[in-house]
Amino acid sequence: MQDNLDVVFVHGLFSSPATWDSIGSLMVADTELSFVSAHQFTYSSPKVRFRPDRRIPAIDDIADLLKTFVHEQLGDQSPIFLVAHSQGGLIVQRYLARMLMEGRGQELERIRGVVLFACPNSGSEFALSLRRSWWQRHPQEQSLRPFDSLVTDTHRTVLNQIVNANSIGPSSCRIPFWAYGGSQDNVVKRASAQSTFIHTSMLPGDHNSIIRANAMNDAVYAVLRARLISAHSADQEVGYASIAAPSMTSKTPNVAHTGDRARAESFLQALPPLAGWVRTLRVQDFFRVSGKTSRLFDAGLTSMTTNPIQYVDPDLRQAELACLHSGGKLMAAMIDLLFADPLDGEAEKFEHPEDAWVLKLGEYQPSVDESRLRGLRDDFFVTYDHFVNLLNERDLIDHDQQQVPKGRILQSAPQRKEAARLVARLEGSRGSRRLAISNTGTVDVRGVSVAIPPEASSFQLLENDLPIDVMRPGDNVKVLAVVVMGGGKSIFDVEITGTLEDGSDVRFYSKISI
Repeated sequence: MQDNLDVVFVHGLFSSPATWDSIGSLMVADTELSFVSAHQFTYSSPKVRFRPDRRIPAIDDIADLLKTFVHEQLGDQSPIFLVAHSQGGLIVQRYLARMLMEGRGQELERIRGVVLFACPNSGSEFALSLRRSWWQRHPQEQSLRPFDSLVTDTHRTVLNQIVNANSIGPSSCRIPFWAYGGSQDNVVKRASAQSTFIHTSMLPGDHNSIIRANAMNDAVYAVLRARLISAHSADQEVGYASIAAPSMTSKTPNVAHTGDRARAESFLQALPPLAGWVRTLRVQDFFRVSGKTSRLFDAGLTSMTTNPIQYVDPDLRQAELACLHSGGKLMAAMIDLLFADPLDGEAEKFEHPEDAWVLKLGEYQPSVDESRLRGLRDDFFVTYDHFVNLLNERDLIDHDQQQVPKGRILQSAPQRKEAARLVARLEGSRGSRRLAISNTGTVDVRGVSVAIPPEASSFQLLENDLPIDVMRPGDNVKVLAVVVMGGGKSIFDVEITGTLEDGSDVRFYSKISI
């Protein structure tokens, strides 16, 4: 069994390996990353080339250099993890796509994961006209332009045949990706950095400072450290010798990689159906979320996306992939919409400091955001319950060990409960205000009206716009509002009422600030 994890760092445009110095220094001092062997992949990326006998390498050239570095210079003894910044992420993706084009997907099996920081997956519009003027023929800069055909085709290949792959073969190999954008990055904006990857989030910093870390608890180092420890732990549990990539001449699949029972056991350990935190997540209201629940959910998803064992049964592969995909979308939304409120002085009492956190929903459109989280949570448990039932039907659950009863334990495809929900928020400037009323529920509501409390005497609605005859799910109606000078509260609750199809009345409240 190999104890090492080869971590390859790939820098970006007009940069060098020195861009990773701060992270590298912390890794050297981090005793929990003693298993890591860090490697700097470097390539030529000058702004100009003065020598006529030399050219600036294109993306394909650099991708092949990375292929040589990974498969020849590093050898094939240890698992690998790739970490890239900016253009480096495009190079990594191009390397993977070209390996698949050559029918060498099985050789990618030793790659445990890829982390992308501020990678322009759909290009960058920053200073585009100036870049075209200054570096008109620069082959690397051309690949960073929005919707470059080579980059677009490569990204599609990576998503379809790597991120969402169902098998390991000449033209596919499942490898988990994590894509991070910078909260202050105006060079590569969020949509381009995160693209449609399953695991995405935002980190503090601009395009360059996103990968600078001064301490081990800095966000960029913390997320990278967690990914590396998780990948290494998975190898230690399974044994890297049993999951090494087969040779090019091998015609039979590695049975250890396709053990349905082993993969099922790993899933049930990572996301156990009867665990208290899973039950909590199933009914979570999202206004206050336990840090422990969030941590265990993220750890469970990460454990399965980095697990190298694969299913033989294609139905199990598809069902688990759908479950992990919907779970990744829920986790990404939780990271995006919830913020941590650590309990002072409590963290040292916990083995995991984040277990002392309370995650709270932000104040911006809380009802809309909570509705979004509930919907994603429901989508996840539809796929989760369906998958667990498949495992049960195929007798792949150790009922004594997992304390799961035999037979159908969960609804295979529970339908989302029909629910009414109306929310309101104030839009516009002081001179032109409108109260936006939204139906974020799943049923029609008729005769929708809004009542302003007496203490909000400075706020008035145009009565002619109310009541609203019918609001269907997803409808958004804006009612003209007037703010007049005078007394009265500036923060208050408005009452929204309506009637359902069965004649029952509904009543909701939204907080308004003028």
